[in-house]
Amino acid sequence: MSNPFDGIITQGFKDLHKNAIDALIDGCSLPCTIEYTGTKVEDCPNCYPAVVGGVGSTLYQDGGPIPFHNGHCPMCNGTSKKQIKVTEEISLVIIWDYKDWYPMGASRFALQASNTSNTSEVYAQTISKIDTFAKLKRANTIILEKNIETLVSNRFQRFGEPEPCGFGASNYVFTMWEKVNSG
Repeated sequence: MSNPFDGIITQGFKDLHKNAIDALIDGCSLPCTIEYTGTKVEDCPNCYPAVVGGVGSTLYQDGGPIPFHNGHCPMCNGTSKKQIKVTEEISLVIIWDYKDWYPMGASRFALQASNTSNTSEVYAQTISKIDTFAKLKRANTIILEKNIETLVSNRFQRFGEPEPCGFGASNYVFTMWEKVNSG
């Protein structure tokens, strides 16, 4: 007996699904700010490199913001270089309500690890197109929905790895985020 469902899932059906999800992402995404640290460095404004007794060291820069107390620069730990936080704007669909989350490993763990009454306050899930995958993987922290940043602290760190998904192709990526304490 032949399978009565053979041929139902056509390329046209897959394209229709992709176009519908693309339209939802384009229409419902919000501006977010990804923060990367350690990707750029600049000279430390508090010290300058020097050789003291044949050993590389740093010396206090006159007028620097923080005097030395332990013999090395407290801003750069004696490296004379300081990491710069780099930010980039990205558009993501934010899913705040855990009942609407895509069932992935990190979201299941978040539900188990947290009291379900405050899960939506501690965790969030995002969906975006697959071209954001590398940025989400490199992100240290993210400010979700940057337009309300003055009203509420929405700084999150990635909780688990971004997970590609789709209907017949990995066109999208879901990512779980855990709120970072602002205190």
